[in-house]
Amino acid sequence: SYRRGASSVSAQLALRSGQPETSWVASVSVPSYGEGGVPLLPTVRLGGRYNSDRLPRYARVDASWRRDCTVGGGVLTPYVSVANLFNTPNAIAWLPDFDEGETVEVSFRQLPVLPFVGVEFRF
Repeated sequence: SYRRGASSVSAQLALRSGQPETSWVASVSVPSYGEGGVPLLPTVRLGGRYNSDRLPRYARVDASWRRDCTVGGGVLTPYVSVANLFNTPNAIAWLPDFDEGETVEVSFRQLPVLPFVGVEFRF
């Protein structure tokens, strides 16, 4: 955080451990036949021990600006902040890849860039 006069700017780097998850032990496709003899393959997934694994760690940068203004008997503070400033992709799941016979990490932007604008009044 940096303060100059009535304004302040701050940034926060958040490094967090991945969320707990239950890994898949196996996926089994059970053939069944619908109309016209076309095979349908509903898939049954067998999970392992509950929350025995963790997704990879993730990182996020948040930034904000505030300015204090004295008004009457109180302080009026407009502020602007942005959560997940760089819109970093983070792992959200491990999914089975049936063609390769292994699991694949799926990453996308869990938390989009979230801007906040507001005014605070303290008396």
